[in-house]
This record gives sequence, structure tokens and C-alpha cells, in this order.
Amino acid sequence: MKKKGQALPAMDAKDDGIVMKRHPTPGGVVVAAADKDLVGQTFHEGHLRIRVSPSFYDGGTVTEQIFLETIAMARNVNIVGEHVVRLAIQAGIVDKSSVITIDGVPHAQVLCM
Repeated sequence: MKKKGQALPAMDAKDDGIVMKRHPTPGGVVVAAADKDLVGQTFHEGHLRIRVSPSFYDGGTVTEQIFLETIAMARNVNIVGEHVVRLAIQAGIVDKSSVITIDGVPHAQVLCM
């Protein structure tokens, strides 16, 4: 969890297939990340729908390390895709039971109160 006054890691140009964008809010940073190949696509399943919009998810490519360091410090995380969800589960940030799939694409959200 982010300590008060601790800066978020800088974005990195290395391409590990992850795009991430940080959205500052009065309550803390919202981090959106996705597998790079999903950006611009929309997935539907039943009443569920998720659009992996570039304006929300794509703030640039990052390494796996930067992704994990950033989501570990964020108050709100929204991730889409097999790669990013698997990394977040392996790091203990996302519980596997809280992952949903929409049209076969894993999606998870983390909210820290």
C-alpha cells in the first residue's frame, strides 16, 4: 500500500505488452491497465460489457515491474487481460476468486478503503 508522500514509479518505455494509465483523483490514484493487444476493443457477455478504451487504459507501455509497483500503491485498480490479471494474482494484489471474465477476457478491480 502506498505510504503518504510516496511517489508513484515512473513510466517505462520497455514493452512487456502492458499499457497503463494513472488517473489522479482527490481520493487517490486510479490505475487502469490492460494487455496492450486489447486496447480499442469491446467485449460483451450477457449483461456485462467492457470497453478497453485508449483514453482510460493507454497512458503508455510499462514493464511488468512498473505495473506491479504501481498497482501495489494505488487505491483503485482496474485491469483487463490475461497477462495483467495473472501478474496481479501472482503478486497477491488480486484474489483469483474476484476475477470475472467477459467474453473470455479476465477483468478485475481492486478498491482499497
